[in-house]
Amino acid sequence: MPLIMMTGFPSSGKSTRAAELKQLFEERLLQPENQHRKHTVHIISDTTLGVPHSAYAHASEEKNARSALLSAVERLVTREHIVIADTPNYIKGLRYQLYCTAREEGTTHCVVYCALPVDAARQINQMRGSDGYADNVFDELTMRYEEPNSATRWDSPLFTIIQNDPNDKLPFDSIWDAIVERRAPPPTFSTAVKPAEETNYQFELDRATQDVITAILDSQKSGVPMSYVVVPGSSEKVNMPGRNLTLSELRRLHLGTDINPILLHNVTGTILARVIEYCVHHRDDVRLDKDVEDLLQDDNQVEAWDRQFMNVDDSTMLQILYAADYLGVEPLVDLGCMFIACIIRDMPVDEIRLRYGVVEDFTDAQRQQMQLEADLLK
Repeated sequence: MPLIMMTGFPSSGKSTRAAELKQLFEERLLQPENQHRKHTVHIISDTTLGVPHSAYAHASEEKNARSALLSAVERLVTREHIVIADTPNYIKGLRYQLYCTAREEGTTHCVVYCALPVDAARQINQMRGSDGYADNVFDELTMRYEEPNSATRWDSPLFTIIQNDPNDKLPFDSIWDAIVERRAPPPTFSTAVKPAEETNYQFELDRATQDVITAILDSQKSGVPMSYVVVPGSSEKVNMPGRNLTLSELRRLHLGTDINPILLHNVTGTILARVIEYCVHHRDDVRLDKDVEDLLQDDNQVEAWDRQFMNVDDSTMLQILYAADYLGVEPLVDLGCMFIACIIRDMPVDEIRLRYGVVEDFTDAQRQQMQLEADLLK
């Protein structure tokens, strides 16, 4: 079942809205005519994860808090659970990771934005006393807050609630339709779960090939050339050249010109050479405990060699990024994402779609809703 991401300034009423959502979901699920009544509702919050407000004052502790959130969501997000992520979720990168988790599980998601002016949120936070955020932590979180954008897939569907407007109620029916009644989108190439492969594939291939070689040698013992040999354990036939083959010839056919080649999905030789070049250059590096967001704030942290390495056309950059992701070279993935983020930072959405071949798959109703929300926020 779906994932609901709460977002907004600290002390903007996210937990209150999350509890209200949970109660409304449970009431509707208990209705006799509801076909989803076997499902359960869970709230994941900093409290349930044991994360204190002070964790957001230190980069390393905040990173651990994000990891704990992602792990909890991955455990709970199934087709039988409705999960409400009642955590700050103030960085779009984290919301994107949560979105990918939902897509990977084949379920829906939505974002509930508790909109409140920063001064009103600060006043509420001060009234909470020791239960609130420290002033420096509050200021840091509000300064770094990245407002959700319904034009992006990970922030859509987006439901905005004006917290200081008493007439603005929680749009529960719309949320229910968006995440329960709506059909989940299929996983993309990046979020699809790759099927597990047999670990003894090479051994089985060698054994089957050796069985064929043995069958050919046994058939040649009669001294009479044969036109074909039946593969042991199957009905397939191997055509023979009309003469006896030597053992050395059979071994050359077995090994071929490339001994034990390894196939890499969607990775060409040229791109693989670039990935290897990057790994060789950074083989002695000690990876710093920094997020991509931190690197974006300080361009001086990017080496001149890395800048030159990523000075390629868009197609090559994307191929390098895909290959690094497939091969698990995380520092290169971070570097590629950072460069693309810098390129598109101030670029209009239509230009981004045209440049990278992004096809818009929003319906007319979704586009109208996005335009309405954009007009309300002006």
